[in-house]
Amino acid sequence: MRPRDQDDEELEKRLNEILALRDEIRLKLHLASMDIQGEWEIVERTMPRGHEDLATLESARQAIDELIEKLRRFAVRLRYASDHETLVIPPRP
Repeated sequence: MRPRDQDDEELEKRLNEILALRDEIRLKLHLASMDIQGEWEIVERTMPRGHEDLATLESARQAIDELIEKLRRFAVRLRYASDHETLVIPPRP
């Protein structure tokens, strides 16, 4: 596999992770508080729409990594808030 093909494959893998995290969050969000739903609206505005944005995202690999990290942290907060029925920041691992 050429390095370019590996880069494209890695980029697509990251985009798929973003979309999977987004879908998981959307599924659980209806049970969340209004505060966390408002926070999600802000995060979601920074997300790609789907694979059609792949070419645009190629020039922003660092932004992809940052977005994935934001989504992971948000998913943890959503799970934690759902378990505790309040919007709090869980301790970092």
